[in-house]
Amino acid sequence: MNNCSFSGRLTGDPKLTSTMGGDVNTKFTLAVERRHGRKQQAAAREANRPTADFIPCSAWKGAATTLANFCKKGDKISVTGSIRTSSYEKDGKRHYGWELEIREFEFDDHRRKANGKPEEHKKEASEAETTSDSVSAEASNSPIPASALEDVPADEIPFF
Repeated sequence: MNNCSFSGRLTGDPKLTSTMGGDVNTKFTLAVERRHGRKQQAAAREANRPTADFIPCSAWKGAATTLANFCKKGDKISVTGSIRTSSYEKDGKRHYGWELEIREFEFDDHRRKANGKPEEHKKEASEAETTSDSVSAEASNSPIPASALEDVPADEIPFF
């Protein structure tokens, strides 16, 4: 079984790109704090040792669009997905890489407006409002109730 879950903060704004076939994707890095006691954490920082792991992540289609429109550097999210490995050859030497391909994610500390709805982070998404903090990468498994999407134009809903 290839299933991983992480909770952390984005190290940069997710950028939306598309393939030649028209599929959209985004790549970003998630900083995940290591579990240490306060004394161990302070000692690690003092010794200039890492206190977090940096997880390379990718998302496709609706999940990519949602992350790019509603997340920014420093936002805390939880992700679930599968590890994908890759390799390539350069100058006669084989290089290997890996990333977490996201299936599901959740906004952990999305800022809230006075009306209880999430605050939008991107200008492109300023008209879209949702009432759920949980978003699924699969359109058919969307946890956002249809009633929450009634006032949202169809072209603003990336996963339907």
